[in-house]
Amino acid sequence: MKMRLYPRMAGQNIVRQRRFFYPYLLTVIGTVAAFYIICAVGTDEGMQNLRGAEYAVMMAQVGVWVMAFFCAIFLFYTNSFLMKRRTREIGLYNILGMEKRHIAAIMTTETLIVWGIGLAAGLLCGILFSKLATLALFRLIDFDVPFGFSVSIPAIVLTAGLFLGILFLILLSNLVRVGRAKPIDLLHSQNAGEREPKTRWLLTILGIASLAGGYAIALVVDDAFSALGLYFVAVILVIIGTYCLFTAVSIAALKLLRRRKNYYYKPSHFINVSGMLYRMKQNAVGLANICILATMVLVMVSGTLSLYFGGKAAVDRLLPADVVVDVTTQGDWNAESAPTALAWLSDRMEENDIPVTDARAATYVRFVVMRDGDTLTIDTQGSAPIDLCVMTRDEYAAATGQDVPELSEGEAFLAGNELKWNPETITLMGGGKTLEFDVAAHYDDGFISSLEISSVAKASTLVVADETVFDTINQMQIGVYDRFASDVKWEAQINSSADFASHRIEGAETASDVKLMAEAELVEYLSARKDLPWERLTISTRAAAREEMTGASGGFLFLGVFLGLVFMMAAVLIIYYKQVGEGYEDRERFRIMQQVGMEKRQIKRCIDAQILTVFFLPLIVAAVHVAFDFRLMELLLSLFGIGTSPVTLACTLAAFAVFALLYAGVYKLTARTYNKIVAS
Repeated sequence: MKMRLYPRMAGQNIVRQRRFFYPYLLTVIGTVAAFYIICAVGTDEGMQNLRGAEYAVMMAQVGVWVMAFFCAIFLFYTNSFLMKRRTREIGLYNILGMEKRHIAAIMTTETLIVWGIGLAAGLLCGILFSKLATLALFRLIDFDVPFGFSVSIPAIVLTAGLFLGILFLILLSNLVRVGRAKPIDLLHSQNAGEREPKTRWLLTILGIASLAGGYAIALVVDDAFSALGLYFVAVILVIIGTYCLFTAVSIAALKLLRRRKNYYYKPSHFINVSGMLYRMKQNAVGLANICILATMVLVMVSGTLSLYFGGKAAVDRLLPADVVVDVTTQGDWNAESAPTALAWLSDRMEENDIPVTDARAATYVRFVVMRDGDTLTIDTQGSAPIDLCVMTRDEYAAATGQDVPELSEGEAFLAGNELKWNPETITLMGGGKTLEFDVAAHYDDGFISSLEISSVAKASTLVVADETVFDTINQMQIGVYDRFASDVKWEAQINSSADFASHRIEGAETASDVKLMAEAELVEYLSARKDLPWERLTISTRAAAREEMTGASGGFLFLGVFLGLVFMMAAVLIIYYKQVGEGYEDRERFRIMQQVGMEKRQIKRCIDAQILTVFFLPLIVAAVHVAFDFRLMELLLSLFGIGTSPVTLACTLAAFAVFALLYAGVYKLTARTYNKIVAS
């Protein structure tokens, strides 16, 4: 009998409390589907075997851990809303004679029903939409879309185990809560009187200090390495500050308004301030969660969009030619032997039907210096790093084809100046030596590619008079950096009229394959030539770099948009539960206000104003967070070669506009539910 009774009562409870149970069930279904999709992409063997798709797979595998953590936190959170509305029902069961072990059996059955339905429906949706997600991912990383349909058994097993564990922990939490509570307390918990929230000055000060600290980091940090190290510190400070802002700072501010008698003792202000005071007490954590989720959505989507759309321009900036060859030279590699290697490279490309339009090369040395005004110090400790490339006047003239004037002793050119720095003199210090140069001219073409230049430091090329000055500077940086000193390199830059993205030579399927084959051939050639001594070499092509950048940025964008949609779903459900919960509470307040003589229209206007303020407060705070985060995001994007660009600003504004529209739509839909409850 009991075996049939518990499932029947559990099913009746779910149907009877459908206004609260169905959203919770939809939450389970949605999170199951989302976790299966990201897990299926991360464990797909076909994806892992595709050349160039490793970045997308890596991003998906990172997403698996993020989703697992998020699913656990979010399901616990939504369950707390459900349990809050069920306390009276559970208390009534206890009063009518049910023992707590019987209630535990019913709740266990409910959990199993939710797990079974949620897992089945969630996996079905996940399997159906995983193909759509894979198609979108392949489109983003510019791969041919594969045909066929597959189901990931490892993803199913992992999903079933994860959600069984999460729901089991939730059940234990609920049973402990019910077991400790007295039946009469459960029965009257929803009718318990409210106390005025206390002003928590310690939390208020902590919140203001945390937000100020997070914002200060965003404003003060001025290089990408520091931004990378301090970003998560700023995030944690802002999260702490956000929770304190809604739980303590808002209450303190409302109480300060209440103390202003000329403001407070007016009908509209009186109702709004007092109503907001109790709303902030009840909904502070929910509002803070919505704010943090909104900020995460905006930052992830705008950042990954910026990376995706700015990636191509970044590759073109880092690689000034279709093919760039970097050779670490040794011994007698000089101006007489270098053209031999350049000519061989050009001839080999022509043999593979890759027409060469221009080819140029130069020898240089590159190292980090710190700038203080017009003084450059060879050191890595400082706040204004520069990647300084040094080459002779003859090398620069031959490489760029420019008719540059001769340099006298103590003169230099400054070329490729990303700093927009126009000194009249330059002092170079290091290794116990000091050199001073009069800057004779400035040239835009720095020639040296930026691919190996640290993207967190601006680059400048110092063009000196002759080999003697070049060797002196090289010895200075060797004296400072010792075994970490930079090597002298020879760089060739070759352009072609061929489309490298579509051009294939025998045995090569991708642009990356072409690059690797060319690198192997050049190693073989240089090894056979005793007059061309070398130590290391790398070949970079725009086509391969774009291929790699598209794979990486496409994987980031897929993960950013996917998690953004999941977090948006979470925010919507939190908003729904908050609106429904407030509806039942405001229904009683609404009736009491009418009974004491206030007009229905005035009461409704005041309550609507409170709801509108509370509803859009998280969005406003999220916009402020994103505004302060914008500069840090630009610095982090510079690690991928994407500098300050209108693209980043446009992506951020577009992401906020779309999110704000969706947020307003959610408000309109949930407000209807709220009004129906209040009016009933």
